[in-house]
Amino acid sequence: MRRARFLLFPFALAACCEITGSCETSDCTPEITPLTASFNTFAANGAPVATFRLTQDHLSPADGCNGERGGPVTLAVTGIAPVPLRFDYTLQGVGASGLVVWSNAGSVPRLAPGQTLNLGQVARTPVRVDVGARAILANIFTVP
Repeated sequence: MRRARFLLFPFALAACCEITGSCETSDCTPEITPLTASFNTFAANGAPVATFRLTQDHLSPADGCNGERGGPVTLAVTGIAPVPLRFDYTLQGVGASGLVVWSNAGSVPRLAPGQTLNLGQVARTPVRVDVGARAILANIFTVP
C-alpha cells in the first residue's frame, strides 16, 4: 500500500501544478532589457537648463512564468546652460495612457555647463522608462 501512494504522488503533484498554473520550468530566467530615455529641459524663458537621462534594466518574465516586471530607474543630469545653475525638479514617469505612474522630486544644488551628476535611483516601476517621462523645473538660479 505504501508503494502505491509513492507512485501516485508525482502524478498528483504534476496535476496540481497544471491546475494552479504555478509550475516553474527550468527556463524561467527573466529577459533583461537595458532602456534609456533622455530629454532636454528649459526654463520658462526658453533658456536651456539640463539634459535628463533615465536608465532602467527592465525585467520581463519568460512566457508562462511568474516574476517581477520592470525595475529601478536611475537619473543622470547634464548641464546644458552656459552658466552654472541650481534648480529643483519634479520628475514624472508616464504610462502608455499618459497618466503619471511614478514621481520623484529633488534638487540640484549646482550644475556647471557640461557637468554630469549621477543622482541614483529615482523610482522602481513595472512601466518601461522609454514609454515617457517629463521634468518640471522650479527655482532656477545662477550660482558661482
